[in-house]
Amino acid sequence: MKNLLIVVLLLALFGLSWMQIRTQQKLDIAQQQQDSLAQHLDKTKIEINQLKNKISELDKTSINGLVKEANNAILGGWETLVNGVGEEVKRARELMQESIQEQTTPKPDPQQNPSEIESPKILERT
Repeated sequence: MKNLLIVVLLLALFGLSWMQIRTQQKLDIAQQQQDSLAQHLDKTKIEINQLKNKISELDKTSINGLVKEANNAILGGWETLVNGVGEEVKRARELMQESIQEQTTPKPDPQQNPSEIESPKILERT
């Protein structure tokens, strides 16, 4: 009876050990698969970033990209031109107001004091 109990305990111990070994093997296989998938994911992320960079470069050199850049350049030129015209209009308005003020102020009689005669202002464009 003692021998039977020892045999049963040994078989149980052997069975548990065998189950532990199989479980560890499955865990090792799962870990290897996880590592492989992580490496594959990293490579895929790198490829995605490279493709994004290529797409960005192609956008710059494509017709649409060139048209966008040309439009931006044209709009920038027009903006500069409009700002310059606006400044010229402002300057012309100021000169016109000065001219109107000069015309409305009474001028001294040249016979009374010749040194007070003003010379006409020449409009200069700066």
